Amino acid sequence: MVWIQWCFFRGFVGELISGDAAAANVALRQFDKFSTSPAPGKIRWPLCYVERILYSVQTLWSSPSVVPEALHGIRSSINELKQDARRTETGLDWEAIVAIGLTLSCLGVQYGLHQGRAASVIPNFVEAFVGNRNVEHVLVRPMPQDVNDIILCRDWVSQQFEQLAGGRKPTLGLFIPQYAKFPIFDSFLAYSSPEDSVELVGIQMKLGRAYPDHDVPEGVQAGVLIRGCAPGRVNGTTRRGWTYLDRASILRLLGYSLEPLYPSSWPK
Repeated sequence: MVWIQWCFFRGFVGELISGDAAAANVALRQFDKFSTSPAPGKIRWPLCYVERILYSVQTLWSSPSVVPEALHGIRSSINELKQDARRTETGLDWEAIVAIGLTLSCLGVQYGLHQGRAASVIPNFVEAFVGNRNVEHVLVRPMPQDVNDIILCRDWVSQQFEQLAGGRKPTLGLFIPQYAKFPIFDSFLAYSSPEDSVELVGIQMKLGRAYPDHDVPEGVQAGVLIRGCAPGRVNGTTRRGWTYLDRASILRLLGYSLEPLYPSSWPK
């Protein structure tokens, strides 16, 4: 049963990212009526059905622990998106969409979906961050309200890794501040292993044209700006330590199923 479950989730994540249908995944094919096929051999899973599929699988296999922690994170982000989408142009819906894309990319690395690709395929931001390092576990967790600055964030993230097998598992984590006025960043991508100290990257999502107005602070290795309707080409950064993702890089990060949710224009 464990092998069947692993194959199901690996296949589901793979289809959400690449859009390539896995015909051999019999368990997943039972849910095809909830998908669309925009082109021959391609499959797209609308988010409203993704949440229900994950819930159904959890119920079918009679255990919440069956669904990987990171996919529970996707369910939470989808539910947040349902609420935030009602408040247009706040940018909160874009933050939820990016969080889902980041989570899928983290799982894709854990499942090894990027391995064996042609050398001409450009890795997405998460794949480039991990590189050739091993990932055995993926954490996706909200940060408590009282974690309200960078120093507290770094300490709290280190504790999360330490609590997982004493920090002995190579782990990739996505951590999302809940404090509304958290400085500079909207989420953090982090990696830890027995051989490496915690590496922390801050992520800022902007629905509009705005750029970061601070340099990347001490304690954070790099900052990444992910804008809705980003330009096709990024000419440079205006603050120290930042990388601004262009349109193609963001679409690689979001994956095939999330691609239609990429903003088509700047907010007015």
